[in-house]
Amino acid sequence: MRIEAASVLHSHAYTDYFQQCRAAGCSHYRDSDDSAAVFYQRVLDRAAGRQLPPGQLPTETWFALDAHGVILGAIRLRHGCTPFILDHSGHIGYEVHPAARGRGVAGGLLAYVQRHGAPQLDGGWLMTCDDDNAASQRVISRAGGVLLTATAQGPGEPWLRFYHLPARRC
Repeated sequence: MRIEAASVLHSHAYTDYFQQCRAAGCSHYRDSDDSAAVFYQRVLDRAAGRQLPPGQLPTETWFALDAHGVILGAIRLRHGCTPFILDHSGHIGYEVHPAARGRGVAGGLLAYVQRHGAPQLDGGWLMTCDDDNAASQRVISRAGGVLLTATAQGPGEPWLRFYHLPARRC
């Protein structure tokens, strides 16, 4: 597995990834009516700080890729602090292609961001996940995430909020 910043080089591989993640109900994709191409252009624009919606901040995206360039997972790092980031999305969001789950992809992506991403709050980041997502809770905890709160994003949507420290840089 290799990890690369999202770029135009990944546009073709992104279509399948987008469709599979949307079909699996990944929250990052399920509420969008956009095509994979439109959605991916937004990923590239946000990384460059272009065409940001009100209240949104630049967001870097990296992909975990297999030897054939198939996207196994994605991780996003939102730069800065807004009420939405602090109270809802957190600084880091990720998902794994349904066929690649249970293979260490999320942990590898999170370890990469710990080493290479710019820390936000007091040298760390906030992360959130659904309270019924035991796999994500394990990934975040194994990487040093500390549970801060358990609350609800909306009616019937319980979630957990973690503080996460970056790994030591050598």
